[in-house]
Amino acid sequence: MSAASEDVPSPGQADEDARQFFLEEASRRGAKKIAALSVEERVKRAMMAEEAEDRMSLMYDELEGLLGENGMPKRVEDREKVEVLARQIKEARQLYLSLVTGEDMKK
Repeated sequence: MSAASEDVPSPGQADEDARQFFLEEASRRGAKKIAALSVEERVKRAMMAEEAEDRMSLMYDELEGLLGENGMPKRVEDREKVEVLARQIKEARQLYLSLVTGEDMKK
């Protein structure tokens, strides 16, 4: 195996790196605003963000198990589940962004 091919991440690793970058970048963007919040609010947001992150991770794992190499569902009957998971992941990402960037919480 050549050195160049060793540097190319697997598709799963590339996806994991992109997800990690999203989490880190969101936290960086909100650092100043979060620092201005009360300790209680920071703790609450940190706990909720960790829960959202855990949910996203579980949903990504489930989604990856349903998708083939081409990014489409392995089985036709899994299409609806794939669509539902994609929407849930999007919602969890939006919640995570709101929590770690210090945006107002809407309930």
